[in-house]
Amino acid sequence: MAFLHSHSTECMSSELDLFTLTATQTSIESSSFLHYKPVSSLNDVDEPLEFVVPAGSEHYFDLAHTMLHVQAKIVPADEATATTEDLKVGPINNFMHSMFNQIDVFFNQKIVSPPNNAYPYRAYIETLLNYAPAAKDSHLTASLWYDDTSGGFDSPANAVSTATAPIIVNKGLENRKYFTQNRRYFDMIGHLHHDLFNQDKMLINGVEMRVRLVRSKDAFCLMDATADGKFKLSIKKATLIVRRVKISPGVLLAHAQALSKTTAKYPITRVDVKSFTLHSGILGDSINEGFGINRYNYYKGNFLTAFDLTPDLSAHCATHWNLVRSGSIRIEVRFETALLTAINCIVYAEYDNVLEIDSNRQIITDFSA
Repeated sequence: MAFLHSHSTECMSSELDLFTLTATQTSIESSSFLHYKPVSSLNDVDEPLEFVVPAGSEHYFDLAHTMLHVQAKIVPADEATATTEDLKVGPINNFMHSMFNQIDVFFNQKIVSPPNNAYPYRAYIETLLNYAPAAKDSHLTASLWYDDTSGGFDSPANAVSTATAPIIVNKGLENRKYFTQNRRYFDMIGHLHHDLFNQDKMLINGVEMRVRLVRSKDAFCLMDATADGKFKLSIKKATLIVRRVKISPGVLLAHAQALSKTTAKYPITRVDVKSFTLHSGILGDSINEGFGINRYNYYKGNFLTAFDLTPDLSAHCATHWNLVRSGSIRIEVRFETALLTAINCIVYAEYDNVLEIDSNRQIITDFSA
């Protein structure tokens, strides 16, 4: 017998490796989930929810396991007023994230991502693309994710289709409304969609973390088909859940010695979401940016287009980066007929970025990269 190629090397089947044992992890001694309450008032709808996670000395924080728990209810603007129109109001999809339009994270009082007020769109797109149907039908329902019916996105809550007045009933809206109707409190929990919470490296000790969540307008996050449209969202409880990890003394000492010579580096995928308005009456527009859902959803107007702009088509490759390029992107959009009403074009963009922390716990960012 001969080798297929002379440069091929020998190997042994894993079934014959009888003398090697699995390695033992010793760097993490223990971990626990801590619950932090907001330092701001829940009663003021115009005031952001703000959580403060104090810096630890021998503990790190596992940012990837950060979660938010919210208990809320949907009520009339005047809760003392009796009404029979509760069934005409329901939450939009991915409600736990849609109820906030911006999330800011601060490390030692320094913001670690550019401010952006399109958080609901980011959370929706990331959930849509990053999770399989099995996840959307199970644990993601904890944040009230229920797929909307194609063609029925604008159908009001409690809608009934008849022969004389046919309408596409939005089953996703009806599923969400089941948990929120009759002014009862409902609970939601889920992971926050933020650049630092989407990477696996732990936050080193000595860094205070602040999380600030800005509320969305009720008109945005509620499908309100009542006569006066005066329903609102009332938050009763909010909790930020953070995993704290106790690190072994040897690793702490090694990290301290390394920080005296260099910085701790956190490679992240920085996300930028922008909304552009396409006004009524136009047949085409240029802004510059396919990924389809399926054929049925496509002709119903429910689809996404995606473009990999890296030179080697490696947008989802974590093994290397590409050269930084500066310039503009143009999207050309053409419609079969002129728009009757203005619509929004949502652009979701991802960039490679690095956040650094030095020995003095100063935060170094470069949002222009």
